[in-house]
Amino acid sequence: MKYKKLMSMRKIIRRHGEGDSQDELKLIIQRRMLANHIKNQRADERDMAYEDSHISRGMDWSHLGVGNGYNAIHGLDFRSEIDRIMSKNGKVNILDIGCGLGYFIRDVLEHGKKQGYNEKLGVRGLTLTRVFKAQDTSSWEAVKLLPVVPHNLVDIGHAQNMPYPDSSQDIVVSTFGPYTYYSGPASGIGQKPALIAEMYRVTAPGGAIYIADRIRFQDVKRETPIIEGFRKKHPDALAEIESSDYLRIKIKKPDL
Repeated sequence: MKYKKLMSMRKIIRRHGEGDSQDELKLIIQRRMLANHIKNQRADERDMAYEDSHISRGMDWSHLGVGNGYNAIHGLDFRSEIDRIMSKNGKVNILDIGCGLGYFIRDVLEHGKKQGYNEKLGVRGLTLTRVFKAQDTSSWEAVKLLPVVPHNLVDIGHAQNMPYPDSSQDIVVSTFGPYTYYSGPASGIGQKPALIAEMYRVTAPGGAIYIADRIRFQDVKRETPIIEGFRKKHPDALAEIESSDYLRIKIKKPDL
């Protein structure tokens, strides 16, 4: 590997000539390495879609009300929110974007079963792939992870072009999903407004979007212009951003 990298650098030097300064050559090499990193990352996205850190939340924090679960991450009791909407509308449609192995879907279905209204509960997940890999920390070998919900509850698709009708979801959730992915320098923060716009499109009147991200990947000052831009386009919507242990974004669509 080192030999190939050295030969690649020598090719760059020969191509640009001996007259270039060392600083110029270093810059050229750094740009080439970044381009290769982006290319490899996009190839990995097709094969895996998520790093093990993105899906470990399901293995470690699977339950809605236990420990650092989804309720704690989003600062919201989803069970009470589901019950409230069910009491008001007689049905609830929920979408988990970047659903991973489906732990959130599983927990929502378990709650609906306990409450006796599973037949009125429409919950789905969206992901780029059903194949997930992570490292076994005991052996450091790649292991395949299996979804915890049936395949017919999960759709394959891109979060910027979702296969759902307008105003169809009462609750839209994204936990360390595509919003986190678009925080990386290779993916570009400029993709986030389109992502939020698509989430808002599928959200029903009176419904809400809940986005959570790891705060270490985020600078709230950097995220604020995105939310301010959304507010200008949708002045009637309630859009909030906060940070504690996590970055949280909540957007509520007004009732008709």
